[in-house]
Amino acid sequence: MAFSYTREGTMNQGRRKVSFGTFTNGGGDTGGTIHTGLGHLDSFKFTDIGAGTHDGVDCVTPGTVAGSVVIVTDAGVDGTWEAFGG
Repeated sequence: MAFSYTREGTMNQGRRKVSFGTFTNGGGDTGGTIHTGLGHLDSFKFTDIGAGTHDGVDCVTPGTVAGSVVIVTDAGVDGTWEAFGG
C-alpha cells in the first residue's frame, strides 16, 4: 500500500481556515505529499497514531503546489494532520 491521505473537512476559525484529515503509510512507505485544500499555509500540525505527537514524522517541508506539504515519516507511520491558513 502506498502513502495516502484524506481531507476530512475544512472550516473557518476566525479569519483563518482549518483543514484536517489523516495520513497512512504502507509498511515500507516513508511519507508523501498532502494537499490541504488551502491557498496558503500559516502552520501545519500532525500527530502519529499509536506513537504520540511527532515521534514518527521526521520532516515537513512546503510542497510544490500552494497549500501542500511534504512529510517524511518512519516506515509505516499513520496519523492525523491539521493545516491552518487561508
